[in-house]
Amino acid sequence: MGETPTAPINNVLSLIKPVGQATPLQGILVVATQTSGGKSSSWALTDKNGQYSINSGLTAGTYTVTAGGYDYLLLGETAGYISSAVNGVVVTAGQETPNNDFTLNPSGWISGTITASNGAPVFRALVVANSTTGFSGFEYTNETGFYRITTGLNSSTYTVTAKYQGYTQSTTGVVVSAPSAINNVNIKMTSVPAGGEVIGRVTNAASGQAIGSATVQISGPTNVQVKTDPKGYYSYILGSGSYVVSTSVPGFGVNKTSAQVAASGITRIYYPATAASGFLVTPLSGANSGKISGAVTGSSSPIPEFPVAVVPAIFSTAIFLILLSTRKLKKSKNTNA
Repeated sequence: MGETPTAPINNVLSLIKPVGQATPLQGILVVATQTSGGKSSSWALTDKNGQYSINSGLTAGTYTVTAGGYDYLLLGETAGYISSAVNGVVVTAGQETPNNDFTLNPSGWISGTITASNGAPVFRALVVANSTTGFSGFEYTNETGFYRITTGLNSSTYTVTAKYQGYTQSTTGVVVSAPSAINNVNIKMTSVPAGGEVIGRVTNAASGQAIGSATVQISGPTNVQVKTDPKGYYSYILGSGSYVVSTSVPGFGVNKTSAQVAASGITRIYYPATAASGFLVTPLSGANSGKISGAVTGSSSPIPEFPVAVVPAIFSTAIFLILLSTRKLKKSKNTNA
């Protein structure tokens, strides 16, 4: 399934539980992002006892710590919750900052079908729901154009946007009352002429390994954010013009380069530090890293499986079905724990 970032070792215990039943949650993604003193970030997943510790890649400074989000399910994280954040977490090199606790509530759901103007389903379209109060969630459509967003949706009014290369961006509005489901939020998209294409790769400068799920920001006449696939590759079709392409990975530095895109052509990104196509990112030193730990509580929020497996744009169908089977097995283990 390709390489993904290696999670920090959990050697400082803390606890994540669901609301109400106080049952520990396994697989909750907890991310620490530095807000002052630097640009470091790192993450950890909770174990079967709901315990987590972020203990590498954290330089001294102030952080925002967020629990309950998810990142394409590439890391094995558990979906189905509204993320929660703790701001102003102060980290000192070589010391632990404990008791950064969370309470997670189950997310509302939005589901529907994305089709082209001729009624054909749009496969692997990205559907994003953004609220007027700062909450958001996303999902990709499956082979029938169906999507279901089940994470990050608190009670609010949302703008639901469908995006896919070769189509105009289309939106609609909906009101969500968490944890209720809103169905049949359907969107039709209109095709547009293809432009030029940017292709690149993100790798670890220290090991040479590919980095999956890295964020690649493309800024210029068109502004878009994409993710790398499990082998570190990304691509996007753009109109002609000058662009700045940057990459960001938790626990790594941020890299930028420029690209000139011509209509109907292919532009390959070459980062100056390497002769290979793509970015090289350098990991932050963990020798003097601080530690962040805490507890998260919430309510159980089982998510029924999709009628047809949803496949992210960066995956082939076969690879995603393997991930889906792994996710089902984890749920079974959690139920029996």
